Amino acid sequence: MWPAQAGGRRQEGGGRRAEEGAGMDALTLFGAMAVTAMVVCYALEARAAGFVLGFAAACLAASLYGFLQGAWLFGVVELIWSGVALRRWSVRRMRDRATGGTSQ
Repeated sequence: MWPAQAGGRRQEGGGRRAEEGAGMDALTLFGAMAVTAMVVCYALEARAAGFVLGFAAACLAASLYGFLQGAWLFGVVELIWSGVALRRWSVRRMRDRATGGTSQ
């Protein structure tokens, strides 16, 4: 039996999304933009150290999204990835300075 048929009462929250249409709320849009930025920056990391830093910032944004959305494990994992990316950016900048900008 469907929830709407059980006693004629409708569940709050669960069916709300279907009634509102296919639109995205602000939090979902923020999360989608953060993940898109992560993918783009990751794909372009070989071109410049700035993309590694951009990846770290996008991971921070994705972490914030995870915590705000209630998926704390996703938030923690993205926070760790942000730290890893910041470390990679730092190492790459030092290497670029030592070699005159030719890290490839």
